[in-house]
Amino acid sequence: MFPKLEHNEKFKKDIELFNNALTQCPKEYYKTLELLIEKLKADAKQIDAGHDGFAGGFLDPRTLIDIKISLTDNRTKIFNLLKKLKLEK
Repeated sequence: MFPKLEHNEKFKKDIELFNNALTQCPKEYYKTLELLIEKLKADAKQIDAGHDGFAGGFLDPRTLIDIKISLTDNRTKIFNLLKKLKLEK
């Protein structure tokens, strides 16, 4: 029904940037960054599943809004962490 978020070019670019930063990340922040990236990917998967009319499942709009907020928050946290560690772009 809707285009998949996981196939979106901007999302792919962000994930690539985050994974590259993860390889350069200091050990004390590695787990935090890795966890935020995994949460971001999981949220994107849930949003895609909620928009998939053929999945047989149904996510109510309120749940999708909560997931979208979570995705946005996690993305912001990642960018803030990258800025703090000077690993952005």
